[in-house]
Amino acid sequence: MNPNLSEGERLFQEGKIEDAKVIFHNLLQITPDDPEILSNLGVIAFSEKNVQEAEKYFLRALEFEKAGTLNPIDSSIFHNLGIIYYINNDFDKSEQNFGRAIEIEPDNIDVIYGLGKLYRKLADNGSAQKIREYRSKLLAIIESLYKENKMEKAHKLAEKGLNLFPQDAEFINDYAVICSKLDRPDEAQEKIAQANKLSSKNTDINDNYHIIFNDEILRNTKQLTEIESKRKKIALFCGPDDKFIRHIIERQASKHEIKTFSNGSIQEMHNLMKWSDISWFEWCDGLILHATKLPKECRIICRLHSYEAFGDIMKQVNWQVVDDLIFVAPHIRDIAINQMPSIKNNTHLHVIPNGVNLQKYEFKDRKKGLNIAYVGYINHKKNPSLLLQCMKHLIDIDNRFVLHIAGQHQELRFKLYFDHMIKEMDLSKNIISHGWINDVNTWLEDKHFTISTSVLESFCHGIADAMACGLKPLIHNFVGAKELYPEKYIFNTIKEFGDMVLSDEYKPIEYREYIENNYSQDNQLNEIDKLLNSTLYKETLVA
Repeated sequence: MNPNLSEGERLFQEGKIEDAKVIFHNLLQITPDDPEILSNLGVIAFSEKNVQEAEKYFLRALEFEKAGTLNPIDSSIFHNLGIIYYINNDFDKSEQNFGRAIEIEPDNIDVIYGLGKLYRKLADNGSAQKIREYRSKLLAIIESLYKENKMEKAHKLAEKGLNLFPQDAEFINDYAVICSKLDRPDEAQEKIAQANKLSSKNTDINDNYHIIFNDEILRNTKQLTEIESKRKKIALFCGPDDKFIRHIIERQASKHEIKTFSNGSIQEMHNLMKWSDISWFEWCDGLILHATKLPKECRIICRLHSYEAFGDIMKQVNWQVVDDLIFVAPHIRDIAINQMPSIKNNTHLHVIPNGVNLQKYEFKDRKKGLNIAYVGYINHKKNPSLLLQCMKHLIDIDNRFVLHIAGQHQELRFKLYFDHMIKEMDLSKNIISHGWINDVNTWLEDKHFTISTSVLESFCHGIADAMACGLKPLIHNFVGAKELYPEKYIFNTIKEFGDMVLSDEYKPIEYREYIENNYSQDNQLNEIDKLLNSTLYKETLVA
């Protein structure tokens, strides 16, 4: 590969887009018919939401490849064109290009999944024949990979299949069987139990249910000593609030020996760190502060969410003994570095976004309606004054809209103000408080929009979870919002908010797919796996 081309790709991966563009345009002056350069420029244009320009670059790249510049033709060009035509709702061209990509690279999981999303969209629009045919072919491909013992690839494709067919017992069954072969018993048991519940009369699923649970018994009775001797030890320090780490604990408990610490003496903390291979500190709080004053006994990882970047504790931690610091969003990382520039020189920084459990939040292809959902606590950070002003503006235009609140107040002065202004602005019929809701997925069933008026969020689960259900997001331009969500979902002023609600544009599948592609919990867990494995099994990695 041309070293300059490689440098351009590196700069793009690092987010230095303008620098990458300069390199690629300079190279294009020298070799105007190079498909790799054209493809890179197409990817950049697409990342900048210039879809039309991206299409032109990919078509030019394809033209030169057909002329024989590259042999065989690069499937990624067809794949990218398939995505572009999918976005543009040109379904015939999208299908043609995904099909060509699969002809060139039959087992490319991303292309296979892209074609599936296209057929799912066609099905949502009333044409279900192709998704039924695709379903049968996808099951056959997964089975073929399984028989060829390509378990990792089969697992990834089965995972994609679950995204497309989340309540399909056959896909859940296949995923469970593959997890069992990959020695992931917890996932295997969870999924086969789900498949068995959905299709209890299916003999294959029933047989697999008994096999998987019996395998676990065998593992516990005959292989426990050997397995335990190989399991690495992870200590999790999470204080009293573990809601953001429960799914991480469950995932790691299936692979490693886990012990948690929420409260205890400094000596107990030190003993647990001595026991562990990795000590994970959830939150940059007093626990990590005390831990970094103790003798170093293990690798230390800290995950910083949001509020910690504004406090004093971060500045008191001895970051030289912390091996990895995880941020949940790029703007939180930047805020922390601005508060304490030396941090980037003392520890390895990572950004691993939060994730949404797509199995928990079910998509519904709803029609535009009048119900707006607010999910979460109400406090000064959530900017409740703006929330009221937005609703007042909207109600003055159309008094049929209703704001439904699933949450509770955390600050008395704001609760008093909130209740007072609802009466003063005559919004009592248009703002309904439902209290704290545990089953948010069900509660969102009859809602159409989801709103956040926060001044700063690290992620905003209330918005992301609702988008996964198909609700249109209405996001105030909080600090970092545009790094997390597309600009068309973001408003600056009350008028812009009203315009977004009243607009005819309403695309539930688009909102769901944005979460699928950017913030799925599986992606988050996979990134955490990579980080932990690179530490726990560092001696086995090849550069």
